[in-house]
Amino acid sequence: MRYLLPNKKQYKVNLHAHTNISDGELSPLEIKELYKKNGYSAVAFTDHDVLMTHNDLSDDSFIALNGYELKINEGGVEHAGYKYKSYHLNLIAKDESIDTQVCFNPDRITDEARRFIPFVKHDGEIYREEYSADGVNDIINRAHAAGFLIHYNHPVWCKNNYSDLDGIHGMDGVELINTNSLVIKHIPEDTDAIYAGFLERGEYPYPLACDDNHNQHGTSDSFGAFNMVFCDSLSYHSIIDALQEQSTYASAGPIIKALWAENGIVHIETENTVCVHFLTATRKAKRVYDETGLDMASFRVDGDYGYVRIVLTDKDGNHAYTRAYGVDEIL
Repeated sequence: MRYLLPNKKQYKVNLHAHTNISDGELSPLEIKELYKKNGYSAVAFTDHDVLMTHNDLSDDSFIALNGYELKINEGGVEHAGYKYKSYHLNLIAKDESIDTQVCFNPDRITDEARRFIPFVKHDGEIYREEYSADGVNDIINRAHAAGFLIHYNHPVWCKNNYSDLDGIHGMDGVELINTNSLVIKHIPEDTDAIYAGFLERGEYPYPLACDDNHNQHGTSDSFGAFNMVFCDSLSYHSIIDALQEQSTYASAGPIIKALWAENGIVHIETENTVCVHFLTATRKAKRVYDETGLDMASFRVDGDYGYVRIVLTDKDGNHAYTRAYGVDEIL
């Protein structure tokens, strides 16, 4: 037997959250208390444009991950009726000691966050972002060199499609589900097709399901999405290690209790699931459906499938996504 998701404890995490440091309604402490109460063990605080550390919020039962969200707007415009395209990226610090941000541009900081400019630590360079594949790659490279993970946020709301992915390399994670986009902006899920586009290009980021909560309408954009991470124990480093090892899955409802391979067959044990799709790099696939609920599903893998990834659906149409597992991890 080979575990595809480790046989470890699962921790529920929201990897995209805003507070009143930028355009969120609630304080970081209020976000911590709210998410703990709803079963989350960690939140990545990713306010717009400024890196503020929140290590004081971490304790034995909750981890505050430090990060910030950058945007690169088409034509350098700011919103302009939202008709222009944009790239939004979350930079998540791999270590809680990292407090210096890269790609700092005080001229582009969101109005609500401008009061924090005097407190921002940065690398001394004023960064002029460029809306292009090369421009995004430059940010990715600088972020990785400085010790950050890079997450690609809500591509559908940013009006991104396949052409916008051409030439971009090195994303660690990609949002497939964004609660704020769905509930507040009325944008459908950030589409499995975008994720599949990365896989077809030989890029294998992990899937993300994030709230992107601002809480300007109560808690309507909270608790709708999460990543489960698999760790021996809860700490800042264990969560980051799990993400880097891709020991995670993304969900807006369905739960994966166990995922393993044995004798060339992938087995999944589930909760809150009525449909399981096994997808491959080829046109070979399998669908397992039971309207009364599925506890288990299996799929035999051949060596020419390239990879196998799994999409789960609950009775309300909410999805969960695994990463792509290469056949060498299965056979």
